[in-house]
Amino acid sequence: MRELMELERQKLAIQFAAVEVAIDDKIQFQTKKIVDVVSGAISAAVVQLKEDNLMRDIGLKTHLAVMKGELTAEIGHVRTELKADIADVRTELADVRTELKADIADVKGEIQRLEETVDNHTH
Repeated sequence: MRELMELERQKLAIQFAAVEVAIDDKIQFQTKKIVDVVSGAISAAVVQLKEDNLMRDIGLKTHLAVMKGELTAEIGHVRTELKADIADVRTELADVRTELKADIADVKGEIQRLEETVDNHTH
């Protein structure tokens, strides 16, 4: 009877060990499944972030290209305006020089007349 009880106890111990092994196997399977799901989610998030960054970079490059074109055009307009303004100033300077030369000639003529007048009165 004792041997029977001992065999029964051993049988139950073996069954219990088998259940523990089965539980451990299920835990390992579920753990692997969770790790795979989390890894997949992280991988998908990384891929999405890379795509978002790429699209953002493309958008920034496009925006910069547009801004560069606009600035280049604006600089061209400013240069054209400056060239026109410089030409106007040069024309005005030439006119002022001509007027000044005429004024100087008039003043020299006046001085000469005054000198002649002074010379005539002193003689």
